[in-house]
Amino acid sequence: MNRPVLLIVKGLLIVLASIGCGPSVSPSPQADVAAAPLPIVSGTEFESLVQQNGRPLLVEFGVSFGCFRCDQMRPQIDRLAQQFDGQADVVRVDFNADRHLATRYGVTVCPSYVLFDQMRVVSRRSFPTSADLLAIDLESTVAKEGGGL
Repeated sequence: MNRPVLLIVKGLLIVLASIGCGPSVSPSPQADVAAAPLPIVSGTEFESLVQQNGRPLLVEFGVSFGCFRCDQMRPQIDRLAQQFDGQADVVRVDFNADRHLATRYGVTVCPSYVLFDQMRVVSRRSFPTSADLLAIDLESTVAKEGGGL
């Protein structure tokens, strides 16, 4: 290979290596400013929410920035939280900071979503997924709770 082609290939490899769940890329400037950001909870707060929450709880395991998949899903999940406000709770857990917690619930890819109802997992979805599929899971769980939409 000639030198310019080799430099281009090396550059592409560096770009590809930097894509993923890590803090190396800045936050997306296209964040949805209309939706209030979801609370990011620690492992201790998470445990308390699962045990004491009287409503369904959807937990997003992702990172705050640096993951194009998380950036893509963030506005959708923020809107989903608004849609189910008062019927279900939606929170985020930092995938990197609480990896042991993610592993405990079978999460290996970020973002992933685990829906809890009465302290048990009722649904688990990983990227690629959509807010529409998560809404179906939430609607079904809320309806079982008697809160129907």
